[in-house]
Amino acid sequence: MFISISGNLLNVGLNYLFIFGKWGMPSMGVTGAGLDVDNLVQVMLQGSSASWQMQNRADKMVNGEYDFGFSTTLMRKDLGLVLEEAKAMKIPLPVTEQVGTFLKQVDDMGGAQWDWCSLMERQRGTSTDD
Repeated sequence: MFISISGNLLNVGLNYLFIFGKWGMPSMGVTGAGLDVDNLVQVMLQGSSASWQMQNRADKMVNGEYDFGFSTTLMRKDLGLVLEEAKAMKIPLPVTEQVGTFLKQVDDMGGAQWDWCSLMERQRGTSTDD
């Protein structure tokens, strides 16, 4: 039992290092955890993650192709309108603000005209230690 628990803890730690690129390791996303992305997408499509976007764009998103839709610039504009109205109504929207920050970071990476799905590119580009 000790070996099983130790192995699982080691696996969690190594997944953290390689998926998110912490402590100087390269950020490798789910491939860093040794996952076959095609199989993972197929499994996700069988559950609550199933969506048109997952079905039709997952392969392009995995390959870093984001030229198929609503740009991050337009999404940021719309989020700005929502946040302005929420502020006027004194309604805090911290998650929406965070998404706006993430989209700005994608823009700063050169993705202003990428589809908003390119948020995953932000994660790929984030490999600094927290």
